[in-house]
Formats: sequence, structure tokens, C-alpha cells
Amino acid sequence: MRRLGAVLVAAGAASACLSSAELSGGVDGARDGGAAETGGGVDAGGTVPTDDASGATCAADLQSDIGNCGACGRVCPNRVNAYGVCNGGACEIACNTAFADCDGKAETGCEVSLDNDTNHCGACGRSCAGGACRGGVCQPRTIATLQGSFSGLAVDGDDLYVSLYTNPTYSIVRMSTEGAGIRDLATGLTRSPGSLAVDATHVYFTRTYTSVAASDGAVFRVPRSGNGEATSLATGELLNVGKVRVDGRYAYYAIASRRVSAQEVVPGKLRRVPIDGSDEASDVMDVAHSTTDFVLDGPNVYATCAGDSIAATPPATGSSVVGRGVFRCAAAGCGATPTKLLTPESLYFYNATANASSIFLAGGVIGKLAKASGEYAFFSPLRFGNPSAIAADEARVYWLDGYDLYTVFSCPITGCAGAPDEILLPGYGSTLILTKDAIYVASSVSSTSIIQRIAR
Repeated sequence: MRRLGAVLVAAGAASACLSSAELSGGVDGARDGGAAETGGGVDAGGTVPTDDASGATCAADLQSDIGNCGACGRVCPNRVNAYGVCNGGACEIACNTAFADCDGKAETGCEVSLDNDTNHCGACGRSCAGGACRGGVCQPRTIATLQGSFSGLAVDGDDLYVSLYTNPTYSIVRMSTEGAGIRDLATGLTRSPGSLAVDATHVYFTRTYTSVAASDGAVFRVPRSGNGEATSLATGELLNVGKVRVDGRYAYYAIASRRVSAQEVVPGKLRRVPIDGSDEASDVMDVAHSTTDFVLDGPNVYATCAGDSIAATPPATGSSVVGRGVFRCAAAGCGATPTKLLTPESLYFYNATANASSIFLAGGVIGKLAKASGEYAFFSPLRFGNPSAIAADEARVYWLDGYDLYTVFSCPITGCAGAPDEILLPGYGSTLILTKDAIYVASSVSSTSIIQRIAR
């Protein structure tokens, strides 16, 4: 063992370094401050070192003591917006709250404020792409201000599409996702275009009917290039034509129910028509109430229905009439007997979106339906108003709220552990689209449409 001379340790000075006698034989093999020796006076090194290469012994842990980090007297310094720490005998820095070391250089400290740095907003490398950063959240940046009120918004690749109405004129315009190169694709329309959908070659849009007698609700498409006229895919619909979605072969569209007399209500439908015009439109699903939104998901279509119902039926099968509640259809079809999962007595869902595992539904609350099991649960942020437009990815859910019309809310898909993130809008937001790197929101202010991009 060590043959030590007299050592004095002052009370309260546990981090002081003390001189130590050499080992017998003059070799301190592991500088461990007192492990048993082996033959020849060589220290085998069986305990945590508390002395350094010079043979000085510290009454401290050289692995973690910021005043004696790896060696006696080596102090881990504080840096800008950071404080020193000792980790495994090496000096490092730890950042103060809301600051980060984004350049990876300890000597510059934690040089970035994650609360307001537009290139590192909330995390290193998260750029707001020209927008402001507030509280670690990228803020909306206006990319286009258009005359007229919008009724539809779609984004695909580098292009963004908006349907507008300024009575008595109606149009569909295309622009870049930065708002540049605005171009009319369809003008002179006789009725307000509604929902939009996009594929590789065309933009699809719906038209509500002008009167029950006219029965002229319809679905159209127009080339994305703008070099061509709008052509009809489906016409003669008696009821309001709402959302439209495409899957490469068909355009699916929702039809709202309508009261045609005091005694008669025509139920809503979900229909589809081949996008190449090779056949007439056909029913996918009849519903007892209005079809307000739907999600195409492989072999299934999930449809939200006003009147407290959601139904699922494979698009290739015939129609099935469903009532109120939450329903599931097997991929092979379920005819008129979908499985009822839940009957929310006071809820109705107006919008739907999906990620890889779940369908998210927005109405009086936000619902979450697992695709694999059909298990339904209420999503649980701390506050609810009247969630409307909704979008989700694999990490977060975003929604607009009918009671808080000027705010985009966001929470992890597991729910809100605290208050949801909030992003203020300049006007009434009613359409929300999520892409890989941004959120697009369309807002109305008087008779003007404001299109904004929020980096994510």
C-alpha cells in the first residue's frame, strides 16, 4: 500500500489537491490514490484515481469535480450563456435554459438563443425560412395576398394552388410555394370552385350546385401547366359537392345531405369517378348524414360524417349506409354492417387527416382512431374550443380552432403534456396543409385571402 507522509485536509476544502509520497518502488501505475500493490512496488490500479500524473493526490473525484477535472487544479470554466461541467475527467459546457451550442465550439459557449434565432428556432438548425422566431416557434410568413375569398388550398412539390371567388368571378390560381409566379389556371367559372386536389398532371376541383332544379354540382379537372381548359369528370349532382381527393385512378368526392322538402332529406354520399373519364361516377358509400371529409388510406376510405358518425368502407366495394357513431370496415368489405366502435352522443367530426398509424378527427373535440386495431380514443390537449382543420405527421398534430380563429395549435401525437404551442395568424384561418418542411395556412381578411407559410 501507499507510504504517505503527513497530510492535512482543511475542513470544507474537499476539492483541494494535496501532495503525496511516491509509491514504494517509485511507480504509480494507475494513479488511483491507494490501491494494493503487486510485486516490485507496481500499483495494480484497483480503484478510481484521485491523484494525477505528478503523484499529487486530490481529495476529490477527478472524473466529475469542476475544480479538479482530470487533474488537480484544472478548472472547467463558465462560458457565454453556459456553465462548466466535468464529465469523465474532461471539461464540457452545459447551456443555460433556451440557449444552445450550435457551432460545436465550447470556447464560444452557448451562442444561440433558441427563443428568437431565425436560423435555430427551438433547436439547432431549424430555420424559419424568412419568418420570425418567437418563443422557439417559427411564425407565419405571408407569401401571397390575393383578391377574393379562398375556398380551397392544395400544395404539391414546389407549387401551391388556391381556388378563389370574388362574385361574380371565380378562378383557380397556381404559384410557387414561396408565392412567386402567380398564374390563372381556370377563369370565367360560373360557380365558386371548392375543394382542390392535385396529382402529377392535373388540379381537381369541385363545384357546388346552383339550385335543386339545376342539379349541377360537379367535379372538374384542369392541367397543372395551365395550358388547357377545365373539363368535367362528374356532373348533375343534386347535392352540394364538398371535398375531393385523388389516388392515381379515381377522384373521390363527398356530397352533403340536403333537405329538399319539409318531409324529405336526401342523404349524403361518397362517390368516385375515374380520372381518365372512362366511366361514370359511382357510389362508394351512402351515409345517413352529410359526408364532410374523408381520408384515402390504401384499400380503405375513412369518411367523417356530420351527425356524429364516421364510417370506413373499402373503395372497391359497393355502398353501405351508416348512421351515427364511429364505424370500421374490414379491408375485404362489410356491406351495410360496419363495426360500430363508439357512439359519441354529442360530437360530430368535420375534418380528418392521417399519419402512418392513426386517423385524426376534428369536430367538437379531436379523436384518434388506430388503423390496425380500430381502437378509438379522445385526443387530450389541455384546452379545447372547437377544433376544425387538422393535419398530422408522425410526431405532432396541428389544428385550427373555431373558437380561436386566429391561432394554429400544435401538440405531440400522444397529447399535450402542457399547453399546446400556439402560432398567431393575421386573419381567420380555415384551411391547414402540412408538408415535409412547412405548414401552409389560408386566412381571410374582409375580401382578401392571405396565404402564409410556417417553417417546421
